[in-house]
Amino acid sequence: MRMTVDREALATALKLTKGAVSSKPVLPVLRYARIDADPKAGAATCTTTNIDITTSVRLENAAERSGTAIAEHSRLSAFVSSADGDKVEMELEDGWLKLRCGTMKAKLATMKKELWPKEAPMDKAKTASVEGAKLYRAISTVKHAALPTAHAAMSENILLEMDAEGLTAVATDGKTLATWRSDAGRGLKDKAPGVTLGKQAWSVLETLTENAAHSVKIEYTAYESVRVTGPGGRWTLRAKVPPVQYPEWRKILLAATNDDYKTYTLDRQGMVRALRGMVSLLPQTADWTTVKMTLSEKGARFSGTGEGVDATVATDESAEGAEGIVNTLDAKRLLRTLEAVADDKVKLGVTDSMSPVTFETPQTYGMMMPLRCA
Repeated sequence: MRMTVDREALATALKLTKGAVSSKPVLPVLRYARIDADPKAGAATCTTTNIDITTSVRLENAAERSGTAIAEHSRLSAFVSSADGDKVEMELEDGWLKLRCGTMKAKLATMKKELWPKEAPMDKAKTASVEGAKLYRAISTVKHAALPTAHAAMSENILLEMDAEGLTAVATDGKTLATWRSDAGRGLKDKAPGVTLGKQAWSVLETLTENAAHSVKIEYTAYESVRVTGPGGRWTLRAKVPPVQYPEWRKILLAATNDDYKTYTLDRQGMVRALRGMVSLLPQTADWTTVKMTLSEKGARFSGTGEGVDATVATDESAEGAEGIVNTLDAKRLLRTLEAVADDKVKLGVTDSMSPVTFETPQTYGMMMPLRCA
């Protein structure tokens, strides 16, 4: 194997594939990056895997002689980041990967490609096409609710539902539920086929789609694996599907509304400002910061007490003394929920102090349990 590749392109590929490198590998090869050179295709690929997820990035105009080299990812990254040249020359010779870039040279020990884990075929996979920018926004909007909890098997996972009408992303840890829809007019009753992504998978996918300007291809089998291919095949992510059954989230949200359900449309930035002030003032446990939220037609008011502090802040002066429904909430969770939304206005809904608080914008639905019920 021999190739010459742009140093910045190789650095980007190594950065994008780092998320699939195992920190505590059960097999030594899972700390390595696999470089495959293919002169006929005029390109090479950089691949990493930890068994659960596999990430591959294509390097254009790189291959000179076909072959495969498997070298330690961290050392290859260290060489690329330290070198002073524009091009990296790579050649496999007698079990060593010879590197040269500018005035820097090195040799890295390699592993035999027979040690690289084999991927199982994806039979009868469903296929969907999604805009990369929308997939990135979907994950970044709901990930605040994908927190690890002991009592919720689906926590840390994100559900993607896809059909001809668009994309819906869902995350919940049992206390907060967040959804995002690419189609702003889509209702809660419109169910679509879906696949669940584990934390490692959606974290890597968020990085890969951050600057994806075109459509990405998603192939999935409901309870086995998912493969996402970037625009033009520039990158590929394959991941195992977590063995959990996602809850009927539509029923959960619909159940939060009844005849006594009241909604209030409020300024999101005003609520964010108020909550940031409360979080900075109030005592914080390892998991939450307790505030009481009073909702009224005039706005929202937050109050809280602790050792050496008694604070109140409102989104508007007219809301300072207004009467309304009071809910005890985790200020940090509420702040994360509002910060994840891009809209200026957010509709909050509540029935009474013991009921969940719902959040709605044209593209998002969400729900949070009060602390006394969580």
